[in-house]
Amino acid sequence: MQEAGWKIFWQSKKNKQYFRIAMLIFTAMFVCVFFTLRYVETRQGFVIEDWSLDIFGKPLDFSIGIFAITYFSMIYAISTNVMRPQTFLHMLITYAFMQLLKCLILLCVPLNPPTNILPLSDPILETLFYGGNVNLKDLFYSGHVATVCIAFVYARPRVMKTAFVVLGFALAFMMAQQRVHYILDVVAAPVFVWIAYKISSSISKSPS
Repeated sequence: MQEAGWKIFWQSKKNKQYFRIAMLIFTAMFVCVFFTLRYVETRQGFVIEDWSLDIFGKPLDFSIGIFAITYFSMIYAISTNVMRPQTFLHMLITYAFMQLLKCLILLCVPLNPPTNILPLSDPILETLFYGGNVNLKDLFYSGHVATVCIAFVYARPRVMKTAFVVLGFALAFMMAQQRVHYILDVVAAPVFVWIAYKISSSISKSPS
């Protein structure tokens, strides 16, 4: 069934209220992420003895590949859903709660990065949230992997869902190989995306 466009969407007072709620949640998320990421970087945490990272051997820098996969996923998800207002807002709320849940955990669980980390170069994060610096403690859980998971959830057609599964595994491998995250950070990301999706569905109409 074809989802109604924005012109029809705006005709409903309930939809207008839904839009305002989505924008409020998304704005709150942006503010929380901004201050949380700057705060955790100044705080001393603990290192997890993650022996599973040893499987990946010598750390290698995959910053370009990580950047490409993450932002391709984000651009694809936005561009293919922006004309479907119910789905688009549902996706924005899912993304917002994914980030809000991450902020909560970052504040509650102080971590230092894995040994032998090769800092991830992400110009967008560095500009918007890191104050021009390279952050090392934006750890549990992986926002990059979570972003690809969200793209998977809202992807159409089915072939793109398959593509995002492949990209997700490739991204997880790169993150581990570069020691940007612990294995647990990467594995946990899909779980928290599922939780965020359920929260979004409780607020909005789930996409058809």
